[in-house]
Amino acid sequence: MYFNYQYTVTYENGETFTTKDLPSVELTDEQYHRVVRALKEKPELDDWEEIADIVSAMKENVILFDRWSNKDGSKRAKSKKQSRAINDIHLFLRREDLVQIQKIPIEFLDRPEEKMTIYGSDGKAITISSQFGEVRVSNGRSVTIIDADRFISMLTRYNT
Repeated sequence: MYFNYQYTVTYENGETFTTKDLPSVELTDEQYHRVVRALKEKPELDDWEEIADIVSAMKENVILFDRWSNKDGSKRAKSKKQSRAINDIHLFLRREDLVQIQKIPIEFLDRPEEKMTIYGSDGKAITISSQFGEVRVSNGRSVTIIDADRFISMLTRYNT
């Protein structure tokens, strides 16, 4: 599972840069459970011993991204040979991602992924899977991720 986040870098000279992009780190189900439990208790990524390994991987990504980015956020054609002198990296989530995590009931974390495939008469198929409050709809070429509440609302809107 990919976990999106944002960051602010403070350089040694005092300049700061906050990303507008959404870098992500790949997490196992167990790591995702730990992150969600931590964020439900205190909605900050810093200073959590329980998720230190995940935060470390996220910060490593930030350093890599920084080598491939200019200070204005534009992408470089080639990586910088040496990393910029970074004083601090502050990790955070977009407000909507944090709201999504906050509303996931803890018992959802222990449910296995549910998946179904729907076949059309023309042989085309879509796969719908649900886990951690998200619904993923895949047609084999693309995946659409929808909040489970929104997905249910979309389906029930046609039945009333």
